[in-house]
Amino acid sequence: MNDKDIDQIEYVDVKVTPETMEIHLHVLKQNGYSVQKRAYVFTTCLMCFLAGLYLMGLLTQ
Repeated sequence: MNDKDIDQIEYVDVKVTPETMEIHLHVLKQNGYSVQKRAYVFTTCLMCFLAGLYLMGLLTQ
């Protein structure tokens, strides 16, 4: 893609409502994607980090 192609891109304003987001998530789930909330991802990362710290503590003791 070069500058000439970029200049020809047309943009469209899209209004996002809770209903459209719900449908979008439904389609993603139908296509096999896993949709997780931000809190779940943060908790998972935190638990992995703490488990790693625990294992490092056991190995260095």
